[in-house]
Amino acid sequence: MAQVIAGYLVLWGWVNNTFAREPAKRAVAIAFINGTAQIGTVVGTYGWPSNWGPIYRYSYAISIGAIVISTAMFGVMHLHLKHLNKQIEKSERIAKDTEERQGPVGFRYLI
Repeated sequence: MAQVIAGYLVLWGWVNNTFAREPAKRAVAIAFINGTAQIGTVVGTYGWPSNWGPIYRYSYAISIGAIVISTAMFGVMHLHLKHLNKQIEKSERIAKDTEERQGPVGFRYLI
């Protein structure tokens, strides 16, 4: 259980660096991620009813399903940010001067 807190802090550092462009987008992203993360603590208690015990087969299936879904979502986000980094690099190569560029020069998403 203690590893969850460490992972949560690492995740917040990554979120703050990933959504670093506009303050409004950053605030919405942080609020959305925080709200989504807190849903798990509320809903998670209903995944372990006593009538499913002592084996709790369905509870473990729900937990494993949640891990698979979250891992898949992180994988999709990783691929999306990688694609955006390639687009940014391509637009910087095509642009002739800094006025034609969109966004800060040299900006890349952390992957």
